[in-house]
Amino acid sequence: KILKRYNELGEEGVKNLKKKSAEHRRGKEPLLKEEQFEKLKEELKERPADGGIWTGPKVARWIEKETGREKVWNQRGWDYLKKSRYSCQKPSPKHKKGDPVEQEKLKQNLPVKVQELKDKFPNSQVEVWFFDEHRVGLKPIIRKV
Repeated sequence: KILKRYNELGEEGVKNLKKKSAEHRRGKEPLLKEEQFEKLKEELKERPADGGIWTGPKVARWIEKETGREKVWNQRGWDYLKKSRYSCQKPSPKHKKGDPVEQEKLKQNLPVKVQELKDKFPNSQVEVWFFDEHRVGLKPIIRKV
């Protein structure tokens, strides 16, 4: 059948013709119309009403208010967050006992101290190790909580 169509019509005969079939809706209608989705994108640029960060459940509640639907599942809120290319942007955690002035001093003085040690012991390798809130060494997996 395919070979016959190729012989009769050439390359055009074996292309997918389903795209040219009559237009009809495919799948379920989206929760948000295009203008509502654009409004959601604008809302995501601001903080939510509670002052936190946008989450799937918060977006689902926003969709409920916007569309007047009785129930929108939290997963649908998450889907719309991903569809709008939203990513959770929050600053790195800061240690509660951390002193910014002391940290800045350390950043300024550390290269000087390391160089002094290299000059004092030219035949030795100088390694810098830190003991911080994560203990010594490397934690292989870091997760957002």
